[in-house]
Amino acid sequence: MRPENATYAYIGAFIDELVRAGVRHLVLCPGSRSTPLAISADRHPGMHVWTLIDERSAGFFALGLARGLREPAALLSTSGTAAANFLPAVVEARYGRVPLVVLTADRPHELREAGALQTIDQIRLYGTHAKWFADLALPEATDLLLRYVRTVAGQAGAIARDEPAGPVHLNFPLREPLVPLHAPEELPPMDCRAAAEAWEGRDGGRPYAASGRSRRVPSADLVARLARDLSRAARGVIVCGPCDDPVLPAAVARLAAALRVPVLADPLSNVRCGPHDRSRVIDGYDLILRVGSLARTLAPDAIVRFGGAPASKLLMRYLQAHPGARQIVIDGGDGWSDPTRMASEFVHADPAVFCDAVVDVLSTGTAAGAGAAGDASWSALWAGLSVRAHEALGQRRRTEATST
Repeated sequence: MRPENATYAYIGAFIDELVRAGVRHLVLCPGSRSTPLAISADRHPGMHVWTLIDERSAGFFALGLARGLREPAALLSTSGTAAANFLPAVVEARYGRVPLVVLTADRPHELREAGALQTIDQIRLYGTHAKWFADLALPEATDLLLRYVRTVAGQAGAIARDEPAGPVHLNFPLREPLVPLHAPEELPPMDCRAAAEAWEGRDGGRPYAASGRSRRVPSADLVARLARDLSRAARGVIVCGPCDDPVLPAAVARLAAALRVPVLADPLSNVRCGPHDRSRVIDGYDLILRVGSLARTLAPDAIVRFGGAPASKLLMRYLQAHPGARQIVIDGGDGWSDPTRMASEFVHADPAVFCDAVVDVLSTGTAAGAGAAGDASWSALWAGLSVRAHEALGQRRRTEATST
């Protein structure tokens, strides 16, 4: 369909490219200034539009969509203070590493700082909580501007998704008319292939500017060194915090088996359940570590941590209580997730790839000086304590049920 005017040509190209970049859901908070974005999104067959009136609720709804689908979701507001209500969700997305594409409609430049209604300073509205910000050019129906807005859309989707994932913010200054015109204004013809790609996008639904993504692979020297060091640890522990990578649980299970160590798995790690080997997964650590003497006795000499910080305060105290243990944090992005400030090394590599690389080295015995890996009695001790903790908890519940 031929766009009605320059604004709809420009915004339509943006929405089309956003879909090509993998953004299939847009959460809309209705408003006047955002009308071109809302109508263009609703028209696109590849975009599912969800309408919520309250901006704060919409922000968290979009956050849940993106987390559940493991792909970027868009969030749209009109101009003014409406956009400010997205801040809590943006902050959650940044620290929870959730990909969000936040779209805010804005008054054109000539109405800024002029007392116009529903006008606030929206430049970098979310501050450092947004991974990336762009104040877009005013809409024009030219090949140059259509190529520009398509590239921005692809860039937004890629940056939101790239590790560490997070929110990006695009601010759209829009002039009236904000609704489609009944009588189409004169638009330039599309008389060559290059112009057609600017207006309609690449053939076959390809992104206008694709972004290559691959898992970070640790170097062979790094893997060999850590495999050697970890295999020498007699009382190693793997700690898995919140994580949504579906391939990590099985990879962690393989690493735990190779190192013969227990896995202290947070409820949000996805390691406690699933088809992978869970024989070394300890889900009763919160009960075990409540006993101070046990927390002191179970002193590790090496800790490998995946995912975010665990929710259990007892587990965090346990990590802090043993400063002599070498702590290694594996992070697929550029993060430094270590609230305890006890980590001695950060490895910026894909966690699952890292696990499998270490397992391969241990299985082939190519790590010079590697030990026999973990003390079997160490894992057995944790497993036995976890069973006893659950039995004690079950007995307590039965006693309480009987007494009531």
